[in-house]
Amino acid sequence: MIVLLSQTKLPDSSNQVSDIVGAVHDEVTQLEATKFVFHIYLMLADLLEYLDDSVVSNTKPHIKKITIDELEALLNINRNIAKNIIKARVKNGGLTLKQLGEVSGIGNKTLEKAKELIEF
Repeated sequence: MIVLLSQTKLPDSSNQVSDIVGAVHDEVTQLEATKFVFHIYLMLADLLEYLDDSVVSNTKPHIKKITIDELEALLNINRNIAKNIIKARVKNGGLTLKQLGEVSGIGNKTLEKAKELIEF
């Protein structure tokens, strides 16, 4: 270790040491400031998008694109019933509310949930 220290070139004066420390400190400060400004920019962009009335978001999944997992979660049904819905959708090339009611395992409560939560 002593050999390594003796081979390392050290600054000649205390001014050079303060210059080196100052330069490192300036770089870190600039990086931190850049990160901070970037995060503020992202937060403001999200807020503006959230507050923008012209952006209309349809949160209902469409019956033609809904996944088995989404069906299970939204309608609180088991995997087999969700599979039956997907099979009926494929067979019919889509699914209407009436056709959904004809799927085995779908009752009135589930049909009402689907009416509220899924776009047909």
